[in-house]
Amino acid sequence: MTRRRWSSKSKRRAAAVFRLFLIGLLLGLIGMIVVYLVRPSSRPPSIQPETKQLSGPKVDLREDIHFSKDEGGRNTLDVWAARNFNDEKGLTHFAGSDQDPASRVRIKNKGRTGGREFALSAREAIFDADWSRPVFEGDVEIQIDDLTVKGASFKYDREKDVVSSDMPAAFEGKRFRGEGRRARYDVGAQKLFLAEGVTLRTTPWPDDPIPLLLEGEEMTYDRTERKGKISGNVKMTRGGSRGRADEVEFFLLRDRDGFRMFEFRGGVAIDVEEDAEPASTAKSKKDPASTADDDLIFFQGGRRRLEAGVVTLLPYGDEDWLHLIALRDGASFSIRDDRGRQTSMASKEMDFYYNRDGTLRNFILRERANVKGEADGRSRLLEGGQVDYESSSRRLIASGTGENRAHSISRGRDVTADAVTIFLATNDLDIRGAVKIVSTPQPGERRETAFFSGDRPVFITADSAAYAAGLRRFLLSGRARLWQGRESLEASEVSVLEETGEISATGAARAVFFQRPQGKDREERVAVTGDRLTREPKSGRVVYTGACSMSVAEIVLKAGRLILEPAETAGKFRRIFADRGRVIITQRTKEAEGDRAEYDLDADTIVLTGRPVLRDKEKGTIQGEKLTFYPTDGKIQIENRDAERSTAIIKS
Repeated sequence: MTRRRWSSKSKRRAAAVFRLFLIGLLLGLIGMIVVYLVRPSSRPPSIQPETKQLSGPKVDLREDIHFSKDEGGRNTLDVWAARNFNDEKGLTHFAGSDQDPASRVRIKNKGRTGGREFALSAREAIFDADWSRPVFEGDVEIQIDDLTVKGASFKYDREKDVVSSDMPAAFEGKRFRGEGRRARYDVGAQKLFLAEGVTLRTTPWPDDPIPLLLEGEEMTYDRTERKGKISGNVKMTRGGSRGRADEVEFFLLRDRDGFRMFEFRGGVAIDVEEDAEPASTAKSKKDPASTADDDLIFFQGGRRRLEAGVVTLLPYGDEDWLHLIALRDGASFSIRDDRGRQTSMASKEMDFYYNRDGTLRNFILRERANVKGEADGRSRLLEGGQVDYESSSRRLIASGTGENRAHSISRGRDVTADAVTIFLATNDLDIRGAVKIVSTPQPGERRETAFFSGDRPVFITADSAAYAAGLRRFLLSGRARLWQGRESLEASEVSVLEETGEISATGAARAVFFQRPQGKDREERVAVTGDRLTREPKSGRVVYTGACSMSVAEIVLKAGRLILEPAETAGKFRRIFADRGRVIITQRTKEAEGDRAEYDLDADTIVLTGRPVLRDKEKGTIQGEKLTFYPTDGKIQIENRDAERSTAIIKS
């Protein structure tokens, strides 16, 4: 009986212990689940800093963090975060709130003593034990004064004071924005480096609404010097304009936002697109296309292409509107419009200056400079050691010396001089200094100058020359000389109207031409001089006035006026009349005078009338009604009108 009671009591105790065990086991399982749910994840971040064991006790999860870490004269960090925890690898995490996507870690680096400050924000910041190589992840944004750098992930080497990323990053200032697949920023030196697929875009501005886009392989930007460089097959885009270069360097203004200079280097080629010409130069579409060369050279509007070894873009002083485009190391510049016209320029150096509204003010081409206009098979060329253009007067000026003297070709006029100026508004010319001109008639043109044939070139020299396009008049000054073959015309000043063939000359005008009398086997050289010369456009007669003279063979004739009557052949004459005052004819020892004389070039006779008198040093004085001189034979025939009508012939 006693043994059975003990057995029942033992069973009850065993059941109680088992129940306690089950309860403890259940509580332990629940605890494990709770710990698993609340414990921070041990998953490592995408970029891990160097792992070092934390000193001191483990930091538990904390929220609403704000503290400063001061290293005594070195970098000082101010940190703001929604939460903070240490992971099992010994890394300290600062993160934004999981419930608030806009919540971010904010860190302000006050920099070494005297160093630069920068502010940083990200979704998460991860630090090693001594905080020497932190990592920032998730929409990272770094603010350094007016420069902002953005990317998905950055790491910071506090010893070197360098922020870097191997992932795409962007940077932004007030006047530009750039991107690259890799980035590095030296905080101490204030230098930014981007690599792989780099772009730089200027920010639209009220006075510059069209952005400039530059693309290359690498870019460096020095904030201290406020300059940067993009290299590696650089491409440029601005509106409809395109370009390329090996590298581009840019400089910002010192005291305010804006670009101070762009410089393109190495095989630079830029195509500039403009929809239309300015109203001041554009032609009406209703007007027929000009067939003259007046409009071949133009500098505003159209599609432009420039090429050079170096191209520099400069603003005006501290203002940010384009003032100068400088081309160096072999330059070319061409402009083509929708009418098919093209102006091309080439030289070793070019400087183009612009007004604030973007219109061209003037330009200078240096060393082997030339400007050429072309359209519909027509062309116009101006070249020299230097070519200048002034837009206010629309003057295009070529100058030079030696092999690089000024040279112009237009409508059959080949001009060489020390300086040649084209007035593009009127198409006038001003030519100065040892002038040489070759004038070649063009199809359908009448370009006769009294003494020359209209179907062959005329060669001209003078100290200076001017061409008035409206009058189609050439004015030659200072020892002017025109010649064609053996025929020539000289004077101090010569004026020629191309349209009518009218010509005038002053200051010892002298012409030389050759005539072959009928039945003769050789030509006679005829020289005519006078104080003034004019050619009557309707009759074609050439009139000399003042102290006039004519010489042929051994005969010299002097008179107050000489009139040359043209023959049917251009540049030839059939008669020369002499009058005004007493006409004097000298032949060796003989001298005759009368009121009038007529030289028949075909008949080879000079007839002197009007109370003619012949004086011979050996035979005395002879009077007659008419004296006839034969220049080729040297004979003189004397005729009297009396009953016998006597005739005498004197041989020289």
